[in-house]
Amino acid sequence: MEFHEIANIFPLMEGSEFEDLVSDIKSNGLIDPVWLYEGKILDGRNRYRACQEAGVEPQFQRYLKSNPLGFVISTNIHRRHLNESQRAVIASTLANMPAHRPKEVGQLAYLSQSEAAKMLNVSDRSIKRVKAVEREAPELIPEIVRGKLTAHQATKKVKIRKRDEAQETIKLQSLHSQDKPIIYNQSWNEWLETQPQCDLLITDPPYMTDVENIDLFVDWLPSALKKVKPTGFAYIFIGGYPEEIRAYLNVCMPTQLLIWTYRNTLGQNPKEKYKLNYQAILFYRMAESPSLDCPLTAEQWAVQDINAPDGRLGNRYFKWQKPDELAERFIRHTTKKGDFVLDCFAGAGTFLLASTRLGRKAAGCDIDKDAIDIACNRGCHIG
Repeated sequence: MEFHEIANIFPLMEGSEFEDLVSDIKSNGLIDPVWLYEGKILDGRNRYRACQEAGVEPQFQRYLKSNPLGFVISTNIHRRHLNESQRAVIASTLANMPAHRPKEVGQLAYLSQSEAAKMLNVSDRSIKRVKAVEREAPELIPEIVRGKLTAHQATKKVKIRKRDEAQETIKLQSLHSQDKPIIYNQSWNEWLETQPQCDLLITDPPYMTDVENIDLFVDWLPSALKKVKPTGFAYIFIGGYPEEIRAYLNVCMPTQLLIWTYRNTLGQNPKEKYKLNYQAILFYRMAESPSLDCPLTAEQWAVQDINAPDGRLGNRYFKWQKPDELAERFIRHTTKKGDFVLDCFAGAGTFLLASTRLGRKAAGCDIDKDAIDIACNRGCHIG
């Protein structure tokens, strides 16, 4: 016997749950009838299947009222122990499905998403999550239906998959690019002397915890800024320590102090100070710099809130590695295709590789040979 489309909105029993039903019907017979509507099974698919399995003749009863959809939902919601995600899958199926309302309505009516959510007692947000999974990874829906995954867990899986696919694409683009960024195993002062002026200087120098005297070390900055064209820009990533910020502000006041904050590296619990979950960024506009190319409102803030690469959110190759998303934002905001980008503390090559992916030319240097090896493995070319 065929199942009515309304009956199909609820998942069939399987495994031990169905075996228990078969066993119960063998012992006690069929207690609740199988309901028919328009000549098809409206409610009782599992009971009908269990009767066939148990060798018991099923009892049928016709549904004659005007709200078959409401009847099936009411009966099954109270009979089954379904979590919100399972109910959200059903609600997603119901949305835009014929409502089977009385004929007096005049024409076939359809359920809205809000109506479906109300009928199944779920939030619109849960249905939206389910629909996103249906779009991006429909193979995960059966896992939600079986209660193996929640809708939230499934959407996280989709995000992780998309992130990994994007990272793999980026890696392949970098590895096969004919115009790979060049990295040199040289000190900043030796290397900068040989470089032409750039459209963008973006770099992440050692923090005060890695140098002997931060007040002496910051003398590199004025020399580097001389390599920026009058129409160019510069982003200098520095630590969030007050002494380090003071040292840099004393040698060259920036146009603006930006902040990069992250929430996924916890460290030790504070006893005398708060957790330091940000780094400062010195932003410089040169005398003839054009306007920023930053049309997205979400990217226009002085505080950039992007989690740090940690192996779960982006591959982490290097201890002070910056997020690819942050690198690409700043490069898009201040350069165009074909522009020249310099990084005189290039580390594992994040800024260089991001520049090349966006169609810019890029070159950098670093004295750390291990970091340069990582950069080369990621797609840089050693000069």
